[in-house]
Amino acid sequence: MWAPRPSRARAGDAGSGRAPTPLRLGLAALLSCSIYALPLVGPHAIFFLGESLLSATRHERPIAWIAAELSVALAMQIGAGAIWYWILGHPVSLRPFVLVVAVPVFFAVAEWCYLIALPTRFLIERDAKVEQRAWSAACTVPNESLVVVGYKPVTVGAGDTLLVSDPTARLARLTVTTAPGTATTCRVSALGLPPPTANVSPVWIGDDGRALLSSTSKDTGSQAWLWIAARGATPTPLDEPAGRRSIDGPPVISRDGHMVAWLTPVPNSGQPPALSIVVRRLPTPETFTTPSVAPGDVVIDLSRLGPASFVLREVDTKMREVLLAMNERTFVTVGFDGVARGSPLRPEGVDTLHMTFRRVGDGWIAWDGYKEDGYTIAWSQPAGRGSHRIPKGRSITDVGVHPDGRLIALSVTTSLSIGDVRDAVYVLRAADGGEVFRHYLPRYARSAVLFPSRDLFAYTDWDGTGAATIVLRIPSDALH
Repeated sequence: MWAPRPSRARAGDAGSGRAPTPLRLGLAALLSCSIYALPLVGPHAIFFLGESLLSATRHERPIAWIAAELSVALAMQIGAGAIWYWILGHPVSLRPFVLVVAVPVFFAVAEWCYLIALPTRFLIERDAKVEQRAWSAACTVPNESLVVVGYKPVTVGAGDTLLVSDPTARLARLTVTTAPGTATTCRVSALGLPPPTANVSPVWIGDDGRALLSSTSKDTGSQAWLWIAARGATPTPLDEPAGRRSIDGPPVISRDGHMVAWLTPVPNSGQPPALSIVVRRLPTPETFTTPSVAPGDVVIDLSRLGPASFVLREVDTKMREVLLAMNERTFVTVGFDGVARGSPLRPEGVDTLHMTFRRVGDGWIAWDGYKEDGYTIAWSQPAGRGSHRIPKGRSITDVGVHPDGRLIALSVTTSLSIGDVRDAVYVLRAADGGEVFRHYLPRYARSAVLFPSRDLFAYTDWDGTGAATIVLRIPSDALH
């Protein structure tokens, strides 16, 4: 009897153990899904590719970014399917050994695409601004970096003094003086403070050697406060108001450096307790024995503000008022009598936090607390109102405001561990947001910026090997 002769392909399938073509396609398609089990090893966690793709669709990422991630995954799956189809053509051969090379290659491609290339493309903007460094140097202090201790005011008070630190972490005061008809001089003088350690560090530094230190217990982790009342004086524990909790925040030293204020629960006010502010005079060398509850304590009642969470930011004993952050993003000035002075302020155009808002005279300056798509800083100054958007991939390191409110200095650094974003220091006019100075710095320089006086600007420069504090003269045309 005649019977059809088997085709060459089918004969080969039967003789070599390869799967029939339809089954081979199905198995290859199924095995290609293994790419979604590739681990993505990030700096803080390890997760699977499939998990990452599902997470991307649930978050507010740009559609283009999601489409790019899905396209790369599809291309990898097609490539994996082709390899598996080829292997299944001769499974009992040397072909499966190609996986020894293919798996690491797919892993490397996934790591590069999903953790470096695509985030760099969508999270980092190119900064095309050119440097503007025509300002002349008034003086340069090598091996000293401007430092911020505690809650930094954005303007420097009378005296034109700055804080600097050398490579050994020794804190000192930098005094900038300019006498009529003479050159500007910068003089560094040691503060005489104990060297900072992992458990004891300064949180406020004033004149005449006064300082407030934070001390953390090695055994319990509890925090205490030490007061140095004069140069060379022994640190003395600073008594807290009765009932104060660690969650109520740290003490705040007044602008004149003579008073300390604490946010404190009102006794027997229920749960959660009502809050008040206790303001008391700081000890001097002659009054270390002053009782912890002095007759001169001022208690500021906050009940008129209604129920809210509070963070105490500033105390001005001359104006007899305090600045509070309410519910994190709203700011209100309250007199010592507990009455709000003006309406609460919530800066428009920025998603500020309590630590990214500063009151500057009758104006203010604020910037975003945390964002992935580009930070914005906004201001209201006598010279004008405005805002400025920092290109994506950068965050704000420091902010300074000119004593007359005419200029705003920014220090920005990379906010990501990828890309090649350089740090930058630049100065804007408050009137129109125009840029009048810019200097790029190496990655992670994280310079501090200040205006020591109306005609001087200071920042920390870094050449890759060492730091230096640079004090520049502000040309008159930059102020107009």
